Amino acid sequence: MYKESLSTMLKYRDMACVHYVIKEIIPEMLAENFTTQDKLRNLTRKVLKKEHVSSN
Repeated sequence: MYKESLSTMLKYRDMACVHYVIKEIIPEMLAENFTTQDKLRNLTRKVLKKEHVSSN
């Protein structure tokens, strides 16, 4: 999914907003410390569970 998103963004890189994301946001994001897979998994489950509860 991530790879496909990046590929799609590159198709529209001439748009100012996409150019900004590619040149500014992505490098900043990649420079940050990433969480562990376990923390990401737990966060994802927590958010999805909360969303599921609020949609019922």
